Amino acid sequence: MRTLVIAGALLCAFGLQQAHAAGCIQVQLGQKSLNKDDWEPLESQGLFGFAFHAIGEQSSVGFIAQYLVSAKEDELMGVDVTGSTGELALGAYIPISSSSSAEWYGAGGLAFVAATLEGANGFAVIKDDDSATGFWAEGGGNFKLGEHLTLNASLRYSKATVELFDTDGEAGGLMFKAGLGYGF
Repeated sequence: MRTLVIAGALLCAFGLQQAHAAGCIQVQLGQKSLNKDDWEPLESQGLFGFAFHAIGEQSSVGFIAQYLVSAKEDELMGVDVTGSTGELALGAYIPISSSSSAEWYGAGGLAFVAATLEGANGFAVIKDDDSATGFWAEGGGNFKLGEHLTLNASLRYSKATVELFDTDGEAGGLMFKAGLGYGF
């Protein structure tokens, strides 16, 4: 895992050293929908994250990195339950169409996904977590609000199977995200 993060950072640095590299750093909010059979009543989670992409002027494919976390708390049969996921995603960023005010894109790659499930009843706490490698794909648009300010809207899907409390389940899911960013 550490090797992949270092490789991603080096790719990012290489992309920024290209002449006239363009890209964006974003803060994103959204909603993650997990498999209901695996996560009920925690299947609809709030999402927060950061995204970065860069592409060289002469290149048709760029680099993208995202870190996203989701969580939800609820009560199930008198027990307070909390479910959460985290994703580090690295991959390719491909502009599909762009104008002076918007850029439509597709992206995808590897996802390193962690999941935690915890229950507490006031007397005891039980908790389990796991992580797995999977994949992700995303499509969306970046809309210019000014010289550097951008608004992003995207639909994203990830897939990774984890084992929580001796049961396999899906920690990826369908996400809708919106964000504000600084474009360069």
